[in-house]
Amino acid sequence: MNMSTTINVFARAVVCKRRIPFEISSPKPERTKDVIGEFEEK
Repeated sequence: MNMSTTINVFARAVVCKRRIPFEISSPKPERTKDVIGEFEEK
């Protein structure tokens, strides 16, 4: 599958589902807080 076809498949899925066609999540929320804390300290 080339890049153009991939983008078209993704765009059609977005239009059909009216959202992105996959879940976005963080497997370890506590790690995210640690990383944010590291950036705030700098």
